[in-house]
Amino acid sequence: LNTLASGSAIARAARVRLADVRRAPSLLDGAAEVTAELVGEAAARGDALAAAVIDRAARALGAGIANILNIFNPDRVVLMGGVCGIQDGFIATVAQVARARAFGLNGRHAVIATATLGELTGAFGAAVLAAERRQGR
Repeated sequence: LNTLASGSAIARAARVRLADVRRAPSLLDGAAEVTAELVGEAAARGDALAAAVIDRAARALGAGIANILNIFNPDRVVLMGGVCGIQDGFIATVAQVARARAFGLNGRHAVIATATLGELTGAFGAAVLAAERRQGR
């Protein structure tokens, strides 16, 4: 999934598409450095190339989550990281693809959402782990 749906993958896919001389003009043309954030901003402003790159990443992530649903049948899949907020509708597309590709009830019952604490989730998890180790758990 990292090769298809991460921030670096989104930036790389955009650079590959920008190298195609047969494409339509893009807001990303002439950018000194193409980043996932820049791709997200361009998509939000209606750039078709950027929107297509983000849609491809969302669909890849959805397919990966469908595999997790099929194998482990979790009640909840929580996503975090900068890519989750890259574009309005990103998570909705991820969830739609995951549900469509999952087997039966596996896709229908699972909640697919972003982490409540957002970018702070990892820090809170590390703090809890440190506290538990300090208490000898």
